Amino acid sequence: EKLGLRWMAGGIGGLLGGNLFGRLADRFGPERLIWITSLIAAGNIWLMFIHYLPSWPLIPVFSLFVFLNVGRTAVFGAVISRVPLTYERGRFNSLMLVVSSAGMAAGAFLSSAMLSETPTGALVHMDSLALIAIVVTLATPILVSVLYRRIRRREAAPPTVTRALSADFAE
Repeated sequence: EKLGLRWMAGGIGGLLGGNLFGRLADRFGPERLIWITSLIAAGNIWLMFIHYLPSWPLIPVFSLFVFLNVGRTAVFGAVISRVPLTYERGRFNSLMLVVSSAGMAAGAFLSSAMLSETPTGALVHMDSLALIAIVVTLATPILVSVLYRRIRRREAAPPTVTRALSADFAE
């Protein structure tokens, strides 16, 4: 009965997180925000799946989880949109869709292979899956920082023929 309320609260958190962090990424730069949101999200995963106490209110904890994940996605989008040159965007977005779908499929396969259920309906090995999620969450800002530095280096470099062609295609 509370499941609908939880998802509604999570959806509101997602709407607020995407909007807020998208604006903050434009104002302060995405790299710092990826670090902050990833650290908080890793802590939130720890609290939700490893150290959760039944006395904690699940709706605010879940809303924070969705708020941070949608916010991180918006910030990541601000970085990733600068990767392809103008004339490469269609191919790049197609590749991103394939890689993202493959990642979700791998995550679904891994979680279904790891998780099992007790006779009472409790999930077994959720803590191990949560630790994997925390490691991936904490690896994200490192990878984004490397990518963002390369993007800034490329954008600061003198124009090349390829970049000049890219500007021609943008018109």
